[in-house]
Amino acid sequence: MQNTDPQQSTRITTIWLILLNIGIGIITNIATNILPPIIKPYLWLSWPTLGILIIVYLYLNWFSNEDYQGNSHRSNGETLAQTAIQQVTPQSDSPVKWLFSIPARIDLYLHRKKVNNKIKTLEKTADNYSKAVVRVEALKANGQLASDIADKAIEKLNSDYVKEMDRIVKRKI
Repeated sequence: MQNTDPQQSTRITTIWLILLNIGIGIITNIATNILPPIIKPYLWLSWPTLGILIIVYLYLNWFSNEDYQGNSHRSNGETLAQTAIQQVTPQSDSPVKWLFSIPARIDLYLHRKKVNNKIKTLEKTADNYSKAVVRVEALKANGQLASDIADKAIEKLNSDYVKEMDRIVKRKI
């Protein structure tokens, strides 16, 4: 297993392990003969399938831990080079490759969703602070608020805005 981003690799492996656990549970029930009568002629397939799922589960579990701990000796240059090579290498669209790409696609979708939520939060925060500044400016222009107080309020809003935006940006995705 290539590990260019340990966090992404761990998430993808976790998704696969969850799917394998579900599969192992279902196949174990079938293998122990708890199934509808219509499926009984295919019972002989359950034990080999269970064995394959357990082997895949053990393989993923073993190599996910080894990759996470063992790739720390790689330099950033090696990792970046390997990633670039993988990205420009033509990929075949075989059904097996497509099937194994499902967890990566799920991970990418979830990451994009989190990024979009963060962007929406930033936009909403910017909108709220700009409305507050416009409101203070309007009160100042109407003479309902002293000029020096309005300037201090706007300065405070700008300071709070910078702090809030910084806090949102630094928040983990």
